Amino acid sequence: MKRYVFIWLALLTLTGATVGVASLNLGDWALAAALIIAAIKATLVALFFMHLLEQRASYRVALVVSLLFVAVLVTFTVLDVRTRFVPVMPQEAYTGVPEEAFPEAPPVRSAPAGQQTGAKAEPEAR
Repeated sequence: MKRYVFIWLALLTLTGATVGVASLNLGDWALAAALIIAAIKATLVALFFMHLLEQRASYRVALVVSLLFVAVLVTFTVLDVRTRFVPVMPQEAYTGVPEEAFPEAPPVRSAPAGQQTGAKAEPEAR
């Protein structure tokens, strides 16, 4: 019974760690930290509450292979999202915030002096 109480306390502690990670500003590492904590919690549940630790080695191999498969899928998903192109639409179109609010946005270029920009130039006064 002590083992189950210890595992339960470990799961509660890891749940608190998940909440703590969510409240920190870790940027790109927030997802990785949350997934690592979730994997540890899932492993504890599978090994102790599902009794995989007491079973034959083939069940443990199946657990490890499935965890590796999930890790590969998550890795490819993150790499796919990270390598996507920059949106062509202006910031305001998908955020509702004007482009002036984004200082890293490139400035709008104006036409060189003396060149028309599509509108008809007014005739010169004589």
